[in-house]
Amino acid sequence: MKSLRRAVTGAAVAACAAGALAPAAQAHSARAAIGSATARCVGSEHLCGVSFSLVGGASNKRLTANLPGTNMHVLNIFPIPGTLRGAYRLSAPRFSLGGSVYSVTLNAVSSIRVGRLAFVFGDPTTTRRCSTPPGAVSSLSVSIRITGYVRSAFTCTQAGALGQAFSARFNQHMSVATLVANGVTYHCALVPTVPQNYACLGGGTLVRFAGPTG
Repeated sequence: MKSLRRAVTGAAVAACAAGALAPAAQAHSARAAIGSATARCVGSEHLCGVSFSLVGGASNKRLTANLPGTNMHVLNIFPIPGTLRGAYRLSAPRFSLGGSVYSVTLNAVSSIRVGRLAFVFGDPTTTRRCSTPPGAVSSLSVSIRITGYVRSAFTCTQAGALGQAFSARFNQHMSVATLVANGVTYHCALVPTVPQNYACLGGGTLVRFAGPTG
């Protein structure tokens, strides 16, 4: 697992995700025609977002996203607005050109008047090292995991909230096997590593930290 080469703030992640939502961000699409659409995934080789129009529906329309990295996976796919869930279908997903290009076939109902389909891609080997407040856990980090990925979970703010939830329950002599931070549920366990002896899975991320055991 590799660390980010430079610190990335929560604002940068929000900006990246916003690129997946804003139609203007796709103005640089290399190609947009009947039956196909191509756009650049906005962000970095660690995390990026891209969106495609759903207006007017689609019939076997091939969507292509040019990615900034070669080790990226699909973390999330969602329509905007969310009421369009069930109004489209995706098939035949494929990575090509060494993983730098992702394509998928879209079918969508023709009655859609407003809407976009957003994709979030990330490198599952990316880890953020986070600072911790005094009195909380230490050696805090958060890594991307694919299943159940929640965009807001991959932030040091969220990792810190989890650390505080752990400390609160531990100090009250309560079980820390299941923790909830900002509405995200985590399942935690002791792991045989030093110093990060706790690992918590939740929100499609893995949060690790050093915490007390006695």
